[in-house]
Amino acid sequence: NLEKHVLDVDQYPTIFFQGTIDGEALSGRLTVRGQTRTITIPGQIQGDRWVGAVELDQRWFGIKPFRAVMGALKVNPVVRIQVEMPWML
Repeated sequence: NLEKHVLDVDQYPTIFFQGTIDGEALSGRLTVRGQTRTITIPGQIQGDRWVGAVELDQRWFGIKPFRAVMGALKVNPVVRIQVEMPWML
């Protein structure tokens, strides 16, 4: 399955993020597969929620983009992460 082969969940079972948020951005350190990167997710307050999105390149975290069928099936190395969380004013 992809979780085992792409994310190597046996060795790295946790994805970890630690950061801060204001109304315009969520900024902090994201650790995937033991590799940490500083990221900023732009976003906005929508009612009682904060919503944001960012594109991340899997290769930043040592992930080789998935390929199958002798290279005929390829997954784009850039993935879009969408975040939505409660926002208290």
